[in-house]
Amino acid sequence: MARVELDDSWLIADGDADEIQSDVRKFLKKQGMSVVDDDEGEIRAEQGSQIGTRLLGGWFVPASWLPKAATIRVKQTKKGVRIVASIEETLGFGLLDPLLASKYDSFFQRWMEDLRDLHE
Repeated sequence: MARVELDDSWLIADGDADEIQSDVRKFLKKQGMSVVDDDEGEIRAEQGSQIGTRLLGGWFVPASWLPKAATIRVKQTKKGVRIVASIEETLGFGLLDPLLASKYDSFFQRWMEDLRDLHE
């Protein structure tokens, strides 16, 4: 279980699932995240480096270098397109001090807002 994570879901009333999935892929690419799985309406992506973060120290690397994973589910429903998104830190074992947790949290909040803004 991740020590820092953010989950959200929302409905896009007039959306098309295929178009939204395409937009999500573009969003992830723009964010510098690598798609590791893209199957049946679920896109999983990763970013960052455990080794680089540990060697340089989480305080000294940009938030984009911090190791993290995201899952975005896109499903067409009768009411529109349901988006379920999750992003979490993947730093692994060891201590996660409050400053680094805050850095993750700020990045995740901004990331989720940007994802929501794709179709608003």
